[in-house]
Amino acid sequence: MDFELRALPDNAVQRVYKGRFYVKKKILFLINVEEPLINETSVYSTSNMLPLDNAAGGVYDINTFTAIPAGAERFLLQQRFNFVPNFSALDIGGGYQTIVTADLSRVYSPIAPTAYPKNTPFHNFYTNPVTSENHIQFTSDNGRWLLSELKGVAGTYKCENTCASVSTMGLGGPPNVCQSGTSYSVYNLPPNASVTWNLSPNLTQISAQGANPLVVQANGSGNAWIDATVNYACGSQPLNRFNVLAGTPSTPGSIIGPNSLCPNSGGYYRVEPVSGALSYNWVWSGLQYYSGGYNYNITLSTPSNFGGGYVQVSAVNNCGSSTPVYLPVGRYYSCYSYYSYSVSPNPSTDNIRIKSTKEETTPSETGTVPSAKKPKIEAKLYYFADGSLAKTYQVDKEDFGIDTRKLKRGKYVLHIIENGNIVVVEQLIFE
Repeated sequence: MDFELRALPDNAVQRVYKGRFYVKKKILFLINVEEPLINETSVYSTSNMLPLDNAAGGVYDINTFTAIPAGAERFLLQQRFNFVPNFSALDIGGGYQTIVTADLSRVYSPIAPTAYPKNTPFHNFYTNPVTSENHIQFTSDNGRWLLSELKGVAGTYKCENTCASVSTMGLGGPPNVCQSGTSYSVYNLPPNASVTWNLSPNLTQISAQGANPLVVQANGSGNAWIDATVNYACGSQPLNRFNVLAGTPSTPGSIIGPNSLCPNSGGYYRVEPVSGALSYNWVWSGLQYYSGGYNYNITLSTPSNFGGGYVQVSAVNNCGSSTPVYLPVGRYYSCYSYYSYSVSPNPSTDNIRIKSTKEETTPSETGTVPSAKKPKIEAKLYYFADGSLAKTYQVDKEDFGIDTRKLKRGKYVLHIIENGNIVVVEQLIFE
């Protein structure tokens, strides 16, 4: 599934939805096919649409409906969104007035109602001057107001003078919770307020309930969360959920990269990013450093006397390191390449040339001689940032050109492969 959903922009034509659903499978164990369930579709806003998702009013919070799957937080840029805007709930203008962007964030107060023609037809209403409440949420304030109205007594509940500052409240603290005590605080807490804390199961609360700051420690590992509800003179206000990582990072998945290499060549190794990891610790033996290694990918080269080795990596955060994952790297024993290669220019702006020169048929360091038969040659470009494959080319001439103008600007890693064996690894820059 490829799925992207964005909030409505302000009176602009932009794509707000793009999606496709498909099944990816192999036919006859060989051919990759994608069978669409729903064809790719895009939906665009129009120039007369307002940014309703960001309007003041009753909101929905995704966390109240379902637990967000581990690792999915980075795909959800906004977890709270407007459901019923204030201007709509109050029927501002009775449906006969053009609503503009300024009406979405206007203050609607029963103390100073908006003037005709953008007035409300209701005799009385209640609004929270501090924060947008969840859709259909009863608080002590709006509950007292509703009770008064049901009794036939016009009620006005307003705490703008004493509580206006609480709109700046928030929850802060470090991104990781270790086994030692870690503190989290509600900032801009009103006077005489207390905090009700709620934690995910892999966290243990050390400080007393209601205390600020909160002190917690990890009793497990993985994604975790902290909820805080502030209780103060004007009622209760839940704060946005604070997502953290408990304990050391999870062990990375298997290392992706070649498990056999030729002397005087190299390999590009990577792992899938681990949630909450701040860095990655790469260790290797028998190979040599070439580039990268500061993140979840690294390029290593092999010396002329390469006889085998290994690559190892662990994810690291403030709490320590995960269990390392290990990949043994053996040596190919038929490594003599048919060609020697040169790649230029580097950096490149529009194209690169791969020039190949026939090697002399003398014994190699492995005791073998090059095949007299011209090999199948491939050139593969990988994105340096995440190690994913960008493009594959079949090199069918000794002066082979690659047009780089349609590729993203940035760093790449080039593999030149003869009959399945990597014989060249080189970092390229496209400017």
